[in-house]
Formats: sequence, structure tokens, C-alpha cells
Amino acid sequence: MKQLGSRLQFIEKIAYRKMSEIFQAILGIRIPKSTMYNHQDQTSDEILTAVEKEIDAEVERQEIEASGNYNYDEQFIKVSKNKKAKLQLLDANTKYAYPAMILNQDKFDSDTILNYWNTILSNLPKECMITDGHTMYPSICKEFEIEQALCTFHAIHNVRDKPYKIINRNNTKRKNKSKKIKTIEENLTELNNQYIPKRGRFRKNDTKQRKLYEKIQSKNRQISTLNQEIRTLNKEDKELNKYMDKISLIFKSKTLKTAKNRLNRLKEDKSKLPDSIVDALDKIDKKFDKLTKHIGNDDIPSTNNLVELFFNVTCGNKLKKHYRTDKGVDRKMRANRSRWNYRVCLGKTDFILPVFVIQPTEKILNL
Repeated sequence: MKQLGSRLQFIEKIAYRKMSEIFQAILGIRIPKSTMYNHQDQTSDEILTAVEKEIDAEVERQEIEASGNYNYDEQFIKVSKNKKAKLQLLDANTKYAYPAMILNQDKFDSDTILNYWNTILSNLPKECMITDGHTMYPSICKEFEIEQALCTFHAIHNVRDKPYKIINRNNTKRKNKSKKIKTIEENLTELNNQYIPKRGRFRKNDTKQRKLYEKIQSKNRQISTLNQEIRTLNKEDKELNKYMDKISLIFKSKTLKTAKNRLNRLKEDKSKLPDSIVDALDKIDKKFDKLTKHIGNDDIPSTNNLVELFFNVTCGNKLKKHYRTDKGVDRKMRANRSRWNYRVCLGKTDFILPVFVIQPTEKILNL
């Protein structure tokens, strides 16, 4: 009976009050939420450990071994009012999630990362570590004696950062100019309704019609100028998008030779490129080897999206500020890690482990 609450937490994050109501609906027993908390506090560690051992045993039975290629990243969460850093490693090929390290954010530094890697990967093969572009990773990888591969998704995002700011600014300008054109066209319609077209020159005493004609001509020139400025903005946006697509193609190349050729062709036109593209190109050129580790090697992913997906599944935005105690966040992270390994690494869809036997019915979910 005491283990029911801990088992339910593997399926979904359930408030103790809601859990008490579920038990009352199914068993007809009213259990105070404080008792639910105490039961979970007493039994959760034992159940979590048993589940982790059973999943690891199944991983071993299926001969799923560490590939040597790993995805690494951090996630920053809040526990009560304290900021925490969650360090996470996943096997890039088997998708096995290793135990996380959660610590106070003020204690998070390169030594902490190195200590975490040493703790988790000390007896495992070390081929390549896929990370984002943070400046502290190269020295950590060097000290850990592992090759570093940079996430191309982050690289492309950084490449597009300045150009997109320009494009967004151009969009604002374009909208403002379009509004001006609309206003001018409305005025132009009124002027055209008042103006009586006639051939030849205006008479000396025909001052009103002459002024109307001059106003109409002025408005048409304004519209023409604004349209020309919009075309210039469109051309600038088109050029930026063209070069950003060319840079993205570098990382999608099938061979290193093709990737290098694409980079060199852009460098040859450097004098013609927009400044925002030149800056991005220089950064890519410096980190070219680390950004192209995945080319020709199917075991190395091109991005760090696996660990980003893991964070979204196991501790999404709703949960990042949800927890109140270190025990609570540790329990839930362990439970979600076990569920990930069971479903993603082992590829199981049915709940064969004892901890997954209890499933909420439709009636319970609608309480």
C-alpha cells in the first residue's frame, strides 16, 4: 500500500492531494496528503533503485554497450527559490541516459563538469563529445582526452542571429512603408475625385486644378519612392537568406571535401558578402573541424538535439520551476530517467516492470 504513490509517480507527476483523491475513488480509503508524502518519502528510494537496477540488467541482457559518442548539456531549474544546474550525459547512439548531477548554480564550473564526466564515463570508451559552442568545453574535452564535436544546430542558429535581426528590422520598416503607401493612396483617391483631367496647359486663372494636379503628382512620386525602398529591403532579405542557406549546406555535405569547397567558395566572395554573413563565416572557419565531425561518420550526430529532447520530455518548462525540495526534484528526475531508458533506449512500449503495472484509468484522469 505504501508503494502505490511512489509507483504512480513513474507514470505522471501527481500532486499529493490529487493522489489522495485517486485512492479514495478506487479503494474507498481517505488518506491525508501528509501521509501520502511520508509513504513516498519512505519507499521511493527503494523503488527507484530497484527499477534502475532492473533496467540496467535488461540493457546488459540486450548487449547494449556504450558507443563512446556522447551528448552533453546542462539544464537550469529552480528548486524553491534556489537556482540549480542539472548536468546530463546521453549515449549518442544507444540513447541511454546516464544519471544526472544536480547542484547549486553558483557551484557550476568547468571543474564540476570534468568531475561529472570522470564519475560517469571513467570505465567507458571515449571517442567524441557533442556539445554546444560554450567557450569552456574545448579545454574540458582536452583535459578529459576526448574529441569534441560542435552542435551544428547551435552553429546555424548563431549564424542566423545577426541576419535575422536585420530581417526583422526590415520587416518593421516594410510594414511602416506599406502603411504610408495605404494612407497616401487614400488621399490620392480623394484628390483624383476632385481633379478634372484636361489636355494641354492650365489657364492662369485655373489655380485650383493646377494645385490638385501637383499634389497628385507629388503623391505618386512618394508612392514610387516608398515602393523602391521596399524592393531594396526585399533584395537585402533575399540576399541574406541566400547566404544563410549556403552556409547551412556546408553542414549537410556528404563529404568533407564538398563541405570545404562550399566554405572556400563563400570565402572567395567575402568582399561582396554582407557584414553579418562575414562575421558568421569567420567563426565557422575557425571551428570547421569540430563542426564537421559528423560528416562521413554516422556514429556522430550533427546536433545536440537528443539531450535537448531529453530535457523537454523529462523536465519541460512546466516542471523547471515546479519543485520545492531537493528530494522531490531528485526523485522525479530519477523516475523520468528510468522511464526514458525503458521506452527510448530499450524500445519498450508495454509496462512490464512491476513499477509500471499501475496505470491511471480514464475515470481517474478526469477527476
